[in-house]
Amino acid sequence: MSSAGQEPRPQEAMDLSVSPRAPFPETIPAAEAWHSRSHATLAERVATVVLSALVLYGLPAVVAWVLVLGRVHLLVYWLVVEVAFFAWVWGVALPSLSREPLRPEGPLRGRAAQWTSIVDNLEDVCGKDRYSLAHWLSGWFEGAPAERVKRGNFVDFVATVCFNKFSRELTEEEAGEAEDMTSELEARLGHTFPPGYEPGVVPLRFFREPLGPVYHRPLLFYGVMTFLPLVVTRIVFTHVFRLRRVQCPDSGLFYWYRPCQKPKSCVQAPLVLFHGLCGFTGYMAPLSMLLRQGRGCILVELEEVSMRLVFHRPATRSGIVQAIEGALRRHFSATEKPPRPAWRATVQESGAAGEVWVEQCCVLGHSLGSILASWLLQDRPHLCHSIAFVDPICLLLELPDVAFNFLYAQPRLAWRHTLAWLMHIIVSTEPGVAYYFRRRFFWYNQNILPGELTRGSEAGSTSEQRLPKVPLMVALSERDELASAPVVRNYVLRHVEGAHVVWWPRTSHTEFMLYPSCWRDIASWMDTSCGGGGAQEEASTAQLAAPGQQEPHLKPSGQGRACVDAEPKVETGVAKLEKKLHEGINLVLLSAIFVLALSNLAGGPPGHSSLCKLTLAYTFMDSVWIAVRPKLVPGQLGILVHHSFVMALLIYSLTIGKAHAVYSSSLLLVELNTSLNMLRRLLRHPKWCEILFLVSWLALRLVWIPAIAVVFVLSASGARSFPSLLSRIVPLEGVNAAPVPSYVAVVTSALAALQFYWTFALGRNVLKRAFGAS
Repeated sequence: MSSAGQEPRPQEAMDLSVSPRAPFPETIPAAEAWHSRSHATLAERVATVVLSALVLYGLPAVVAWVLVLGRVHLLVYWLVVEVAFFAWVWGVALPSLSREPLRPEGPLRGRAAQWTSIVDNLEDVCGKDRYSLAHWLSGWFEGAPAERVKRGNFVDFVATVCFNKFSRELTEEEAGEAEDMTSELEARLGHTFPPGYEPGVVPLRFFREPLGPVYHRPLLFYGVMTFLPLVVTRIVFTHVFRLRRVQCPDSGLFYWYRPCQKPKSCVQAPLVLFHGLCGFTGYMAPLSMLLRQGRGCILVELEEVSMRLVFHRPATRSGIVQAIEGALRRHFSATEKPPRPAWRATVQESGAAGEVWVEQCCVLGHSLGSILASWLLQDRPHLCHSIAFVDPICLLLELPDVAFNFLYAQPRLAWRHTLAWLMHIIVSTEPGVAYYFRRRFFWYNQNILPGELTRGSEAGSTSEQRLPKVPLMVALSERDELASAPVVRNYVLRHVEGAHVVWWPRTSHTEFMLYPSCWRDIASWMDTSCGGGGAQEEASTAQLAAPGQQEPHLKPSGQGRACVDAEPKVETGVAKLEKKLHEGINLVLLSAIFVLALSNLAGGPPGHSSLCKLTLAYTFMDSVWIAVRPKLVPGQLGILVHHSFVMALLIYSLTIGKAHAVYSSSLLLVELNTSLNMLRRLLRHPKWCEILFLVSWLALRLVWIPAIAVVFVLSASGARSFPSLLSRIVPLEGVNAAPVPSYVAVVTSALAALQFYWTFALGRNVLKRAFGAS
């Protein structure tokens, strides 16, 4: 088989026994690697400060200046609000979180079993993946050389992991147990710690450390990065995916759901999605593939890690399990067995017990969500029909990579580390995210062991014991900045015999959201594994081409036909989602432009010049979007011509035609009709919306705009008096102040002619629908 990073031949991709094993990179010594990643150079520190200031303060300041339209008194109001928000965050919210008592969790598997599993996995990885013990020790001791880690220092690490205490807080019995655990690791890994204690060499104890580094974000930053994506997400979820938002009565967590759209014929198990950091914003395009063909779903909201400053609804293990189990019972149960995988459950109604069929779910966990998905598999395996981990962090958390890279590593000064820069500045230093990982993320209870993925009580020696409990998919990005993807891949291939492992070369953590080829791989596997079949008995490993390259289209045995048939529908679903997203954004922006134009004509803010600037920026961006993606709208050529006319008139009003700026606001009243057009499409053409759309079309496009064009033509021809009918419709103060240039009259007339052409096209389509193509 081909080596990692090369395109494999299809006949070789099926053979798990010779699948590629990428070794752990050993480009520099282990201790130096950790140390260099946790101690930035002066240039990197300066670059971090500058980039943080630009992202967290510079961009919000520019947005604020545009929103207040240069009015100084509004800027002062905004600064007062930001100062009050700063005082609340640093004077109320964060101090109250710091005063909250730490509620440490002991190892759920028991101290002895927990430590044995850590040593087992470490022995396995160090023996087969060139992941040295020195590298492991250096990582857990914040880059200190392994030879400086003495026995007393390591006992301190054991006390943190197994007792959640400092070594000085251990009782005599606990201290003896910690010494025995240290001796067990020494005996099994052939390492002897020097006696004594090395000052300054301390293990990573992030749940006992201060919350820092935490960077303050302005309120406007949360508005742009959290509120606006939240609004767009809710519009898409509600009007495109037809989801409903519900609060679980047991745990208080919120989730989105929709029942199966084709309950009689759909055989796909409902999807349960656990998102990663920062919410659902990046998942809308992949969901268009996953939810096609009427699949039901449950999408769980993790508010505390979505940059919302919500701390009072933590996603605890029991809360997550209760929420999913309750949602399946409430929304995916029936008295008759459905065509989808289901299990029998006993319910109490009116004091009498009865049985219902509750559907099993296909679980998808990405990044942090992989931990929550593993909770469901461990605590309620009968609920899971199949499970997929994408860029998981729940595997091999015994290794220091995830904790160190997310909380301690400094971004490097190189273009290829751009994503790490953004993750450090925007995500890991956000107060809510920092609080979660430093106070509620007890890593030793978040990992899943091979024995909890497979049918045997532990990873046995027989192939039957190593088969997964349910169909399992693990999708890994080669350049994952958090986990060591090559080590995780080889670990899964060794211990879970039936796992479907997907390897994405030259992709970073979460970068799969940018590439439809990656979405397609997840969706095709789910369509096959969640379509009513049993456990996946046949091993399959696929290595995909890098995004942007030609894909080898490797399909597991027996799955090729289902995947090939689904591909045309996938592209249609993505295009449909992008079209709906474009219409939703236009609905919001054009409605705002109409309201501002109406306010200008009534003598209110923001003023004709300010509205021209905003509309010019919007029209330019929309033109670029349509030019790049012409299939977004029908008749894209006519729309681009229309946009060019509008931008020409706006530029004229902002430069030499300021006396005629009132007509820019007048012409922009037509956006009421455009907004109604978007709304009727999103709402699937209700009668009331159709009536309003047609009435506004007649009044604005066939009367209002042509009337303004006639006034402009008369003014350009030298007229100083206008018919009384036009004077009742169109404001004349602009043309009375200065005559309209002839080229402006020509552009406006062309704009009016375009309205009549569109009216003809609209009428022709209506007649076709009414009387057929003839």
